[in-house]
Amino acid sequence: MSKTSAIDWIILDEVDSTNRYARDAGIDRNTAVLARRQSAGKGRDGRRFVSSEGGMYLSLVRFDALPVGQGAKYALAAPLAVCETLRAMGISAAVKWPNDVWVGQAKIAGVLIETEWRDGLIARAIVGIGLNVNNDLGDVPCRATSLCALLGRPQSVDEIAKAVAAQFDRFMQMDLPMLVAAVKRKMLTLGRIVVLADGREGVAVDLLDDARLVVDCGSQRICVAAGDVSLKEGLC
Repeated sequence: MSKTSAIDWIILDEVDSTNRYARDAGIDRNTAVLARRQSAGKGRDGRRFVSSEGGMYLSLVRFDALPVGQGAKYALAAPLAVCETLRAMGISAAVKWPNDVWVGQAKIAGVLIETEWRDGLIARAIVGIGLNVNNDLGDVPCRATSLCALLGRPQSVDEIAKAVAAQFDRFMQMDLPMLVAAVKRKMLTLGRIVVLADGREGVAVDLLDDARLVVDCGSQRICVAAGDVSLKEGLC
């Protein structure tokens, strides 16, 4: 274990899931868990998250004691941290609500957040971030790209992980309205036709301060708090 930027770092060759490790390892202070490979990585709704060697599989364990109304900060800060890290590398990325980062027409990163509540506060948050760096994308069930593919050469996973962790910490210092405004500037979802999990279609028109997406379905506007929203154009 080493220390960088006031957080502990745990670096593992392989683990079933960095989020599971972070949850069960007895970690009691802000810590980053980075694995070279995951044998049972997971995404939203328990889906398998392909985690071959060469990718960045990072879980940030936070003890911010945020009140209930501030919990959306984690979901906003994580994709912003990835976008800002990529911007510094000359890559323009966008946020596909609620938990993906895309470059052009391809997914490059995903986020999975797990929280524990106690006495009205978030006692612990685990922010899992998977980023395609040098990994083989052959088994990824989605249009995907990687930093290696975009830049034409392998990249340092460790350095990118440190940059993402630092950017995440920076964005967590912002208040919620500032985070929402920053995400809205990066969202590829706004202004486009989306398909909700129940099959209804509408136009994504706004992002509220609690990170809910507002979808105009014509006869009514729906606020979507969680779950999948697919772009009508077919981006997964």
